[in-house]
Amino acid sequence: MNTQTRIMQDAAAPAQPTCSNDSNKEKLIADLKTVVADGEQLIREAAGTSVESFAVLRSRFEGTLDDARAKIGRARSAVQANAQCATRSTQAFVRENPWASAGVTAAAGVVLGFLLGRRKAPGADQNAE
Repeated sequence: MNTQTRIMQDAAAPAQPTCSNDSNKEKLIADLKTVVADGEQLIREAAGTSVESFAVLRSRFEGTLDDARAKIGRARSAVQANAQCATRSTQAFVRENPWASAGVTAAAGVVLGFLLGRRKAPGADQNAE
């Protein structure tokens, strides 16, 4: 296949989205740390409060938990989107390079078979005696 044909095929192929979850992961960790810090602060404030103040603190904490649940839901959606992106990328690679994919799979099978074959069966030492 010549270079010009390859360039035309690449231009006609749909653009593959980039699969990046580093920023989403960092944002989720920061949000969860904030929720934990808010919870700890509310527990400290609740130690010396009256029943009425405790109800206010409880409603504030429930709001914080609702926010955390919403953020976790968004993170779950982002993880699902990244998994779908990785699946599409893998499928595209296998379609473009079927023999390379088969070779990698065969090599992985040989290595796995070798490693599993080296494991001793339970009671193998007892049978040798």
